[in-house]
Amino acid sequence: MRKRYGIFGGTFDPVHVGHLISAQYILTEFSLDRIIFMPAYIPPHKAGKKRLSSNHRLIMVKKAIKGNKHFTVSNFEIEKRTRSYTIHTLEHYLKESRLFLIIGDEWLNRFSDWHRWRDILGYSDLIVLRRQGLEVKIPAFLNTFKRKIHFSSNPLIQVSSSLIRQYLKQKKDIRYMVPSSVWQYIQKKELYG
Repeated sequence: MRKRYGIFGGTFDPVHVGHLISAQYILTEFSLDRIIFMPAYIPPHKAGKKRLSSNHRLIMVKKAIKGNKHFTVSNFEIEKRTRSYTIHTLEHYLKESRLFLIIGDEWLNRFSDWHRWRDILGYSDLIVLRRQGLEVKIPAFLNTFKRKIHFSSNPLIQVSSSLIRQYLKQKKDIRYMVPSSVWQYIQKKELYG
């Protein structure tokens, strides 16, 4: 029987407790065998925006998930050293597993903007992560893919990477927003300051 893998992509700039709690919840909720955290090198929707180096972001995810046998991190998109398209990642992992792409609810209505979005839904199911607390419905252009779209009932965690970066810029304490190993790494490397 093929393994059920959740692909959880993002910039993870930085990874935080909201990412981890949501991933653990989804792992159980959808009976997944593994969640693969996939830090993007350059996400197409964030091209041109300033972000921390991919190496630092990858190290922080590794530190954050250490000890969880159901979580792994992949440097597949980072090693490509080019814009990260989800379709290429799915094609890479498709041979070994049944794939579930985890996306935030804010992306569902804009999913047709994704490169080769129909192929993405051919290769994987979507798990829609609640992030805004609003009811999200399947948009008309996705109606033929309804059976492949699953809504998580994950708890809302009001922490975001942008909030953490803002706090760090203002010299505010981010303790408990990120795992202690990530907090120590940020301090040691004097990141975001």
